[in-house]
Amino acid sequence: MTEPKSFNKNIDDLLHSIDLCFKNRLVFSGLALLYSAMDILAWLSLPQSKNDVRRDDFMAWVDKYLLPKANLNCSAIDIYAARCSIVHSYSSESELSRSGMAHRLCYTIGNKDPKHLQEDLDSVNYDSIVVHIDTLFLALRNAVNHFKQDIESDQELAARVFGRSETEFFTVMP
Repeated sequence: MTEPKSFNKNIDDLLHSIDLCFKNRLVFSGLALLYSAMDILAWLSLPQSKNDVRRDDFMAWVDKYLLPKANLNCSAIDIYAARCSIVHSYSSESELSRSGMAHRLCYTIGNKDPKHLQEDLDSVNYDSIVVHIDTLFLALRNAVNHFKQDIESDQELAARVFGRSETEFFTVMP
C-alpha cells in the first residue's frame, strides 16, 4: 500500500488554510476552501473506474462522513447546493435553491447565535437554513477523521486514496 504522506500533508494544509481564513474573517474564502475540501475528499474516495466527482458522489460522501455526527440541520443536497453557490457565484443561491430542490445556507460566525438569524429569516419567509461556521468546520474535521478511520480499516479504499493522492495531488517541488 502506498504511504499516506501526500494525503495527510495536503488535507492537513487544506484544513489549516480553512482555519486561517475563518480566524481572519475571510468567510467566503474559507467556505470556498471548505466546500472544495469536500469535493477533493469525495474524489479521493471514488471507485478506480471513475475519474470525476458528480453530484451523487459528493452527496454520498457528505451523507456518509459529514452529516451523521454533525450538528447541522440540513441535508446533503443542501450542502451540495451551498457548495455550488459559493464556488460558482460566491453567493447564497444556486440553481438547486432557486428551483426549490435545496435550502439556501446562510452563515453566522463568532459569538452570533444561528437561532436568532434563523428566526429573523423565518419571519420574512426566507427559505434558508442558518449554519454556524464553527459547527460546519467542526463537522468537516470530524468527517475527515471518520474518513481516515475508514482508510485505516479498508485496504481497497486506502489504495485508491493514497494512490490518487500520491500521483494526482499537486506537490511542492524542491
